Amino acid sequence: MTAGKLTLRDRAGESSLEAAPRPSRLRRQPVDPGPFVYRVVANVAKGGAARARGTGWSIALEAGQEDAAGLPGPADILATALAACLSKNVERFSRILGFDYREATVSVEFERQSSPPVMMRASYLVLVDSDEPEHRLALLHHNIRKYGTVTNTLAAAVELQGDLRRL
Repeated sequence: MTAGKLTLRDRAGESSLEAAPRPSRLRRQPVDPGPFVYRVVANVAKGGAARARGTGWSIALEAGQEDAAGLPGPADILATALAACLSKNVERFSRILGFDYREATVSVEFERQSSPPVMMRASYLVLVDSDEPEHRLALLHHNIRKYGTVTNTLAAAVELQGDLRRL
């Protein structure tokens, strides 16, 4: 047998046939179900009272020129989205990796440029109360950073730096 050809000899002489390709071990590729759509509707009344609603939730927002006491503005919501993404992925990957932790605290900070207004940098610190060894902490951090929808989106738009440490 030579490089993809099977040589058969018969009484009349020699003839060649192409060998059928061997079935390779195919790795099953995950099926992409297509994009997941998030829908939020926000309403604002004259003066800045605002509310955003999604499927099964509602939150009051600050949308006026003056900061409304205790209500988050758009930049706060963006920072909260990053903190929520990191928190969700700590829980998600702790189950996937069999990572044992008691509690995690996520701190997020954004740096905003005034003119033109744009977020320039975002940083985060995840503090994890766990007895897991350092290499497992590093593995958890790798996964929450690599597979977070919000972290990936923000990393494409701003400088994103972060760390995960033992509490």
